[in-house]
Amino acid sequence: MKPSEAAKLAGLKSLAELAEISEESVQTLNNWHKNEPRRFELVLKGAVFEKTVERLAQVQET
Repeated sequence: MKPSEAAKLAGLKSLAELAEISEESVQTLNNWHKNEPRRFELVLKGAVFEKTVERLAQVQET
């Protein structure tokens, strides 16, 4: 599976969104996916968690 596919499967719009949330470059994320898959997985999970928390905060505000 490509890193962009993993990001989409996890609920993000794209690998670019993961890069934005994690403040890492797309190239770094690609490298981690290939050479350090556990790091990529943890960053992806953290980004999805952060996005979920932000959505819940927005729901509570309404």
